[in-house]
Amino acid sequence: MGLFNRGRKGEQDALQLPAKFELIRELGRGSNGVVYLARDSAARGAPQVAVKLIECNSATNERKVTAILREVFVHSAAKAAHIVPVLETFRTGTHVGIVMEYIQGGDLLEYINKRGPLPENQARWVFQQLMYAVRYVHQKLESMHRDIKLDNIMVHDPSVDFPMIYLCDFSFAKAHGTPHGDTVSVVGSADYFAPEILLRKAPDMRYDGMVADLFSCGVCLFVMIYGRYPKSVLRKRSEDDVYQFGLDGIEMALPKRRHVGNDGSEVREVSAEALALMAGLMRPDPANRLRMEGVWADPWFRRDLPPGAEAAWRRREGGRGTGP
Repeated sequence: MGLFNRGRKGEQDALQLPAKFELIRELGRGSNGVVYLARDSAARGAPQVAVKLIECNSATNERKVTAILREVFVHSAAKAAHIVPVLETFRTGTHVGIVMEYIQGGDLLEYINKRGPLPENQARWVFQQLMYAVRYVHQKLESMHRDIKLDNIMVHDPSVDFPMIYLCDFSFAKAHGTPHGDTVSVVGSADYFAPEILLRKAPDMRYDGMVADLFSCGVCLFVMIYGRYPKSVLRKRSEDDVYQFGLDGIEMALPKRRHVGNDGSEVREVSAEALALMAGLMRPDPANRLRMEGVWADPWFRRDLPPGAEAAWRRREGGRGTGP
C-alpha cells in the first residue's frame, strides 16, 4: 500500500514511495517540496508522520541536488529540543523523502493570526525556545538556517498560552565556515530578509548567514509582540537633506506602544527591555548587530528562563531534551 493509495494511481506509481506510508492529506507545499501527512504502518502504533517530498531525478541540476543534500544533512543531524525531528529519509526514482515527527498544531504565524499580538511573557517563552533551536544550529551544527520565519515554526498545542514550538524546513540550510564560508545566495522570505542580503554592492558579495538568521529572529519577535511586520525608514543626511540608500541610512521603526485586543483598540506600552533586544537584533548593519552570546545575556530574554536550561545546553551533544 503506497503513500498515494487513496490518491491518483498514476501519481502513486510515478513517485514509487515506500509501501509502508499511507497518505492522509497534503499539509502544504512550497518551492522546494510538498509535505504530506501520512501514517507509518510499519512503526509501532502506526503513528502519523509528516513526509516531505523533494523532486530529484536525472534532470535535476547540480545546484539543486547540492541544496537537497544540505537540507537532508543538516536537518537529519539536528537532534535537539525545539527542532522538528527527522525520523528517516529515503530516495525513490523521482524524489527524496524526509520523514519527520508530525507536530499537529499548525505554525506560529497561524497561532498569532488567531490570537493577535502576544503578551510579552508569552512572546518571550516562544522566543526562548526559538533561540535554543537556532543556537543549536549555529553552534553545534555550525550551520545557518537562512529561512527563519513564523511559517517555519511549528506549534504543538495552539490552545495553550505557552505552547511548545519547533523549528522546521531546512531547505536553505548550509554549513558555515571553512571550506563553506559565508553565503552569497538571495534565499529565504522577503519579510524576514536582513538588509545586507538585498543591499550588497555586488551580486557575489558574501554575507554571514548566521548574523542574517539573527535579524530574522528579531522579525519573528517583533511580529509576536506587535502582530505585524516591522517597517524600515530611510534617514536623511543632515548636510544636504538627501535620503541615504544603504545600510547606514536604514532605521527600523520600533514603536513604544502597540495595539492589542480583538479589534486593536487597546493600547499598551512595550517594555524598554523588549525594545532594546529587538533593536539589537534588527540593526541594519550586520557589523553592529547583536550576536548569539548577546541574546543569551540579555535581561529581557533571560527573565523566566526555565531552571536548568543553560545546564541542559552545556550537556547537549546530541539527543532530544526538554529544553526551555
